Amino acid sequence: MFHNNNCHYRVHGGDPEPSIALAKAHHRIFNGRGEDDHRPNYLIMVTKSMRNEEAILTEANRLKVHGTRVLGVGK
Repeated sequence: MFHNNNCHYRVHGGDPEPSIALAKAHHRIFNGRGEDDHRPNYLIMVTKSMRNEEAILTEANRLKVHGTRVLGVGK
């Protein structure tokens, strides 16, 4: 579950697409809304899939370039 002030995002079932989840987090959560410039942004992603690893790394690097620290946990 993602949490951003009043927003909750929960996904059930299906085959996860981590690169899309990272892109949505970048756009919806870390895109300047409610950010505190004095505290770092962190994203911890728990997934069972490494499908399309190049796209995952691209999206994770995009978050890192904009100041978000990304940690992935999976199988």
